[in-house]
Amino acid sequence: MTISRRNLLKYCGCAGAAAAMGGPSWHSVAGQAPRPPIGLALCIGLNSVDPAKYGGWRGVLRGCVPDAEFMSSIFRQPQAGSTAFKVRTLWDQPTAQSKQKPADLGTIANVKNYIRRAALGKDGRAGLQAGDIFALTYSGHGSQRTDFNNDEPDGRDETWCLYDGEMVDDERAELWTLFNPGVRIVVISDSCHSGTVSRAPLFQDAFISEAREALQYDASTAPSSAVRSRGLDSSSIDKELDSLKGSFEKLSRRARGPEDANPNEPSLIRQMPDWLRDKLDTDPNYQAQAQAQTANIPREVAQLKTGQLKTRILSIGACQDSQTAGDLSNNGLFTARLKQVWNAKQFKSYGDFFSLILRLMPDHQKPNLDVFGLPEPNIEIMRPFSI
Repeated sequence: MTISRRNLLKYCGCAGAAAAMGGPSWHSVAGQAPRPPIGLALCIGLNSVDPAKYGGWRGVLRGCVPDAEFMSSIFRQPQAGSTAFKVRTLWDQPTAQSKQKPADLGTIANVKNYIRRAALGKDGRAGLQAGDIFALTYSGHGSQRTDFNNDEPDGRDETWCLYDGEMVDDERAELWTLFNPGVRIVVISDSCHSGTVSRAPLFQDAFISEAREALQYDASTAPSSAVRSRGLDSSSIDKELDSLKGSFEKLSRRARGPEDANPNEPSLIRQMPDWLRDKLDTDPNYQAQAQAQTANIPREVAQLKTGQLKTRILSIGACQDSQTAGDLSNNGLFTARLKQVWNAKQFKSYGDFFSLILRLMPDHQKPNLDVFGLPEPNIEIMRPFSI
C-alpha cells in the first residue's frame, strides 16, 4: 500500500494509540526463559561497487557511507523506554578496509545471510520472535532489470546494486517470508528505483537549492571542531555547490556511454547509468545469471500475496519508482532530510516521521511509504527506531 499525501493524515497524530501499547512486552520461546523484545539492525552503505561485477563501472558515490554511519548511530542509541539495537554495518571494499573490517562487505551473500539469520537464528534455531523488530537500511545505487518470473506489471524488477551484484526485490520478498509471526520489520532505502539520469538537467536548480539547505543545516548543527574538517564552512559549501553545478553536464554525458565517463567521478544520482543498464540487459551471460537468481522464487512469494507473510513490513524509499535519488558529500538528499527531522524530535510515530520528511523533499524526489503484510503488529503507530 502506497501512502499518498491524501492518506498521510490517518497515520499522523497516533500518540494515543502508541501510548496504549505501553512498555516492552515480555514473551517466551518454547524451552527458553521469558525475555523482553529485542532489535536487530543491518545498515548498508556503498560508496562504490566491484567493477569486475559491473562491466568496469565503479559506481562512485560520496554520501552512502555517511548515511550508514548515521543510521547505525541511531540504532545504537537506546530510545525512551526502549533498549538499543544490535547493529551490523556493511560497506564497500575500500571503506571496509579503512575501518579494518575487511569481511564486512555489502555483498549479496552477506546481506542474505544476515537477514536469514535474523529470521531463523543460528543454525535455523530461535530467530526473532513476536514483538522483536528487524530494521534494514540501504544507501547505494538502485536500478531496474528484466522481470523473469512475471510478478511485475511493468516487466521490470527493482534492484539494489550491492557490492558484487544486483539484489532483486523478489529475493528480499522471499527472505521476509522466513520471519516468525509477530516480528516487526522496517526497511529504509536511500537509492534510486528507476527513472533516467538523462533527465537530471530538468531539476538542476531544485537539486542545488536542496543541497544548499542540507549542507547549511549540517554546518549549523555540527560541533565547531568538525565544521572545517568536514567541509561545512561557508567557503567549502560554496565550492561544493559550484562543483555540483559543473557535475550536471558530466552526469548527462555519463548516461550516454562509458567513453564519456570518468570512473573516479562521483555521481550525483544513486542510479546505475543508462549505458550500463543497456549493456547488461543485452549480455546473454548476465541475463542467464539474472534469470537463475529468481528462478525458484514463486510469483506469489515475489508479490507477497495474502498468506505469504506472517508479519508486517513498513518500507520507506527515498523516491518514487519513476524518480531518482540525489547524492551529496555529507549524505544522500533523503537521509540528510531524515537526519534533520530526527534531530528535531517533533514526531510520535512512523507516520509523523514520514510526513515531516516528505514536506522537506522537492517535487522531483518524493519519498514513498509502503505498508504490507498482516494487519498486526501495527508498526505505523510505533515511535521510529524504538523496540
